[in-house]
Order: sequence, then structure tokens, then C-alpha cells
Amino acid sequence: MIRKTVKEVVKGLKVNPYYEICVGHFEQIYKERDMYEIISLAFKFGYLQGQKATKAANYKKAVNS
Repeated sequence: MIRKTVKEVVKGLKVNPYYEICVGHFEQIYKERDMYEIISLAFKFGYLQGQKATKAANYKKAVNS
């Protein structure tokens, strides 16, 4: 089985700018010097952005119904 790298998987992904990570977020995450903590914080931030996007989509669906 051929697997794609994370970079390959997300390369063509289009993200609403409202849900993207900005330089300020990177700076806050980078201040943590432990690499595992950096990875954990980045994952959790992405997870929260996904929850925010889902909540917005559900709200939009409810309003349009």
C-alpha cells in the first residue's frame, strides 16, 4: 500500500481563511521549546479550528432551513 505524506495530503486543501493558522498563532506555539509539546499544541489548535468550522456550518444549515 502506498501512503501519502501529511504534506502531500494537505497540499491541495483549500481552507477558509477564517479557519487558517496565522503568524501570531505560530509564534505562540513556537514559544514552547519542547518539540512534543509544540506538536501537541499544533494538533489541538487544528482540532479546535475544525470544531469552529463544523459549528459554523451547522449554524448556517440551521439558519437556511
